[in-house]
Amino acid sequence: MQLPIRVLTTVFCCVVTLVGVRAQSPVDSATLILSVEYRPRTEFRYGYRQLPATGSEPAFFTSHRARINVDYAFQKFRLYASLQDIRVWGEEDTRDPAGDAQFFEFYAEPRIAPNLKARIGRQVISYADERLFASNNWRQAGGKHDALRLMFQKPGLNMDFIAAFNQTRARNFGTLYDPGFDFYKVLLAHFFSWQLSDPIKLVGINFADAYQDAEGSRKTHFKYTQGGILTAQLPAARFTLSAYYQHGRTESGEQLRAWYIDPQVSFSAGKNHRINLGVQVFSGDADPNDGISEAFLAQYGAFHRYNGRMDYTERTVRTYNHSGILNPYLIQDFKFTPKWGLIWESHLLGTTTPIRSTSNGIYNGHKRIYGWENDLRFRYKPNSFTSIELAYLFMFANEKLTLLPAGAGGNVDILPQFAYLEITWTPELFRHRSKAK
Repeated sequence: MQLPIRVLTTVFCCVVTLVGVRAQSPVDSATLILSVEYRPRTEFRYGYRQLPATGSEPAFFTSHRARINVDYAFQKFRLYASLQDIRVWGEEDTRDPAGDAQFFEFYAEPRIAPNLKARIGRQVISYADERLFASNNWRQAGGKHDALRLMFQKPGLNMDFIAAFNQTRARNFGTLYDPGFDFYKVLLAHFFSWQLSDPIKLVGINFADAYQDAEGSRKTHFKYTQGGILTAQLPAARFTLSAYYQHGRTESGEQLRAWYIDPQVSFSAGKNHRINLGVQVFSGDADPNDGISEAFLAQYGAFHRYNGRMDYTERTVRTYNHSGILNPYLIQDFKFTPKWGLIWESHLLGTTTPIRSTSNGIYNGHKRIYGWENDLRFRYKPNSFTSIELAYLFMFANEKLTLLPAGAGGNVDILPQFAYLEITWTPELFRHRSKAK
């Protein structure tokens, strides 16, 4: 496998920039922190991710996430481990002596220079608004990567370089990656956050991810994503513009030309009332048979947070040749007291390209809005380590939704609904700090 020249050039420039920066003095003490997280969530589903069909019955279940976190830092070294158990209540025989656990994160973090450190191992990769890289906190399992990260920090500027290379197993010959699920073989990413002035901040995310061709390891297709977020924090409002462009090849070898944009304004409508207003747009592929994909992808970002929390677009942003996303949204945050609050999200959901029937090939290109979703989330935070969220979500859909995979076979006369109760405890159990000898 040969990496493209533009990727090698990016790597070289990033490393030279990081190593050549003046350092600061290291931390001179040892710290050990032990913490836990326990998050049970009970869900009622009758239209979550999929339009209900006539005769569909609601789903009702409880799942949980339990984590034990150990964070140790000494002088120029840090070690972090997070062990987790995730499951649905009742899915395993509680009398069985065998059990499962997995590491959510486990990494070593040596400090190379006072302003430069490396993070090596399984880790969360999360940047900016998490549209492209996220912790995926809604999923009980979360989202993580096995990677090497170089991190540079100084006042007003943060910069990371990430490299990952995945293999199915140890081999004597070749680099075949066939895990049985959809994930990258190679990831090279560069991130920076630059405070240009007090009100202006610029975030840049540039990365290349490569997928192995289905025919074998000799073909690896690279996709490139460049763009960022410009934020202006003014006294009366905050203005944000996110924009990205994708090019290269899809995992099947098709040419890729796609884009994404999200202009947003956030302002206070009262002492305890904040409003976010914007529109999020993913380019879509109007003709899936022309050999060129114009569908923007966000496989590693947050899905549940954007485009309505009923997740009707979750599969869209992972699928080549999708119809795109058009989502004007209004988000209102009410704080009744320091402990009580309500978030009301309203999303118009549509496509940026004509909706094509998967059954008869008919294009419907005039009205592209297929749903209006409303999400109501009540929050209560009685203390610093407890958070309770009670949510009710529903959507009004029209016949256009039945032409999409998320609505195929469904009945638009049935109101899709989703409700859940989630409690999160995150107490810190132990902290010890000692001076280094």
